[in-house]
Amino acid sequence: MAYLEGGLHLQKETRICTVRCKDGEEIVVRAGVRGVLAEVNDRLFSNPDLVRTAPENQGYIALITFGGGKRKPDEFTTELQAKRVFLNNYEENCENEKKAET
Repeated sequence: MAYLEGGLHLQKETRICTVRCKDGEEIVVRAGVRGVLAEVNDRLFSNPDLVRTAPENQGYIALITFGGGKRKPDEFTTELQAKRVFLNNYEENCENEKKAET
């Protein structure tokens, strides 16, 4: 695995690589998100079939940290539901009350 010091800044349209199939078809793989290229999977140079046989783990193409410097990437933020926050606070309060009683 090749880690890139400093990383390469990517746009959604940036070409990451081109996959050449046995039948001659070429598939362009693009970043898909605005971010920084953190790592390239150098195992694919010696064993390119990993893309097909193990795409979820050993056959990944690259690691991209997305967000492009933003603290809250627009496309990936979700608000916590108030009910969930309330339940977490409720559990903490119950534990604190039990500690205070002892």
